[in-house]
Amino acid sequence: RFLDSCRHPAIYNGDITEPSHIGSIAERYPDIAGVMAGRGLIARPSLFAEWNEGTEWDEEKRATQLLKLHDALMSGARERLSGDRQILAHLQPYWEYFGRNFERRQVKALLKARSVEKYIQALGNLR
Repeated sequence: RFLDSCRHPAIYNGDITEPSHIGSIAERYPDIAGVMAGRGLIARPSLFAEWNEGTEWDEEKRATQLLKLHDALMSGARERLSGDRQILAHLQPYWEYFGRNFERRQVKALLKARSVEKYIQALGNLR
């Protein structure tokens, strides 16, 4: 009923974590103007690429894409922020979402790191 009464383009947002969700939403609500993913896209940066390709990537390919995103975030943090504490405070919260793709103990080592050097060492165990 909302879509019928709304004069503005409507965007669906919420709980989109797999490519199949996008297709289901588009089928269920054919009149929406688009789909938006927030945390689902952080946890799975390949989400829309997979949907566009019509295929789900294997875990290794998804992890590689996720680590590329992480590397870009880390590069930006190291350029803009000062000191290990600031850099780690910026990066570690992402692992709440990224961590779903890796072994728990490996992620725990990243979260426990108190220096960028230790963080990079723990990151090396993921690759």
